[in-house]
Amino acid sequence: MRLPAPETLLLFPTVLHVTRYREEQDLNFALKNTIDSLRRTTLGTPPVEFGCTMFSTMVTESSLHKRDDLSDLVKFVLNEVSSFADVMDYDAPNVAISKCWLNILGPGDSCDLHNDINGCVSGVYFVNSKATEGARLQIHAPLGNEMIVIKKSKVSDLNVTEIFFDGEPGDLLLFPSHLMRSWTLNKSIREQQMFLFTATIS
Repeated sequence: MRLPAPETLLLFPTVLHVTRYREEQDLNFALKNTIDSLRRTTLGTPPVEFGCTMFSTMVTESSLHKRDDLSDLVKFVLNEVSSFADVMDYDAPNVAISKCWLNILGPGDSCDLHNDINGCVSGVYFVNSKATEGARLQIHAPLGNEMIVIKKSKVSDLNVTEIFFDGEPGDLLLFPSHLMRSWTLNKSIREQQMFLFTATIS
């Protein structure tokens, strides 16, 4: 009797959704005015458990999606979250942003490992980042929690424990909120400005 050939199955794939805003220069110019205003009027202390020095309104002001001057960005994010839900075949027509905050990684700043609770989809909109410059978004695979580290002859999609995403100005990256991620040290002389979101799908 002929035996079936061995199979390697890819289970529980992780989906990242990337979109570039069509008129990103105009949007980002307007966003910089909003960012300047927030820096003057809002305390930018990051969560204590992060142990980092970046400017962040995650604790002090996480409802930026309600601001009128962010309406174009919010509309863009909601449309893309709906597209993300369609790709995932979610039978959930209602999407809503639950939180939105500003992070600024200055020279020498980084961000500790974390994820988002009470959200379905999380996102990062890059205002002024340049690919491969400064801090890099590092997304960690569940495999990275392995108790015994096995030497790898090469890194592949089957054994990689983290990936880097280098966003360009105008890029929106969406991903499941449970994913662990961090930001590497910003070794450049420029700030990296970004708006972050969590969204619900129901």
